[in-house]
Formats: sequence, C-alpha cells, structure tokens
Amino acid sequence: MDSTSTDRESIPNVNGCWDWVGWYGSDFDVKSGKQSSAMKKMMDRITSGFNPIESLTELQILAITHNSVSLSWRNVSSANGY
Repeated sequence: MDSTSTDRESIPNVNGCWDWVGWYGSDFDVKSGKQSSAMKKMMDRITSGFNPIESLTELQILAITHNSVSLSWRNVSSANGY
C-alpha cells in the first residue's frame, strides 16, 4: 500500500497527505512540517544543477488570428533550440 492510500484500519486519508492530522508534530500544515520540508528537499534535489538560459529579447507579436499567434524574437545565444 502506498503512502496516499487508506485501509479499513486507519483514519481515511481523503487528501492524500502524509501527515494530515499532525502525527509528526503541530507544524504539519506549514513549511517547517515534515511533509512540506520533505517535498521541498525533493524539489531542490530534482532542480539542482538547472541553469536557466537568458530571457528572450525583443519579443514581438507579428500576427494574431482566432486560433494562432505569430511571434518573433532575437536569438538567445545559450539556447540549443526552440
């Protein structure tokens, strides 16, 4: 059984939270709580080493129709593709 499932022996976990009733402390619903802290650490690890490219410059709207838009911008030197 995974951490978001319930069984007949426990309190229903309708929101899929790990600690929805405060078993791991009174800070279960804030940043310092075990669940929020664990999620933050996971996201930090996943995104570590990410180096965003520079922003687009001179973005212009060339044409707009009911189902499309044509854009133009100056190339970003660090982009590998668009």
